[in-house]
Amino acid sequence: MRKQSKVCGEGEWVIEHGAHYMRGAREVIGCPCPAFHTALGRRKQASTKRQSARVEAGKRTNRPVSTPEMARKAAEGIVQGLRPSQALREAGYPPSTSQVGKLNKMIRGELAKMGKRYLKNGRDLTPEDQENLVRGMLLESVILRSDKGVTAAKQLGADRRVSMWQTKSRMGMGMVVIKAPEVPKISHTIKLVEAEYKDDDGI
Repeated sequence: MRKQSKVCGEGEWVIEHGAHYMRGAREVIGCPCPAFHTALGRRKQASTKRQSARVEAGKRTNRPVSTPEMARKAAEGIVQGLRPSQALREAGYPPSTSQVGKLNKMIRGELAKMGKRYLKNGRDLTPEDQENLVRGMLLESVILRSDKGVTAAKQLGADRRVSMWQTKSRMGMGMVVIKAPEVPKISHTIKLVEAEYKDDDGI
């Protein structure tokens, strides 16, 4: 026995293993009640008491990892082009979560919902409505003297199904020639001229 606990009276034992296969190893058997008087045990007991006090006071004991509102804000930030860590930070996630930048299941679910909504909007939008939408956005930007959304409107107008920015001269490109014009034939004979060869001496 190396020492005796002053709390419970039990001792701390050290066993020397003399067997050759143990190579003189030492085994320490501590006090059977370390949760009450060791440093780690005291910290755990203090934390448990604080948690109990908060529960009795009606306060929240821990912060939720994620809420639907936080997940929605993080997903919107990612769609807008923010880095995952920045989107998580602006959505209200703690630094320990935002620094890692890992998206949890709730955020991935919100991104999937946004993707389905975009797909539905794209299917329901006709080419005529798309052209009118682009013209309306650009006209509003001109009236308000603001360039907000101009780049997005130009990209939407450059879609291949509307091609609003193509000039008329390019409309005929890609045509298929069904019948080519005939080439007139030569009716007279052509005299062939024999070639003359001379060396360096003029012979």
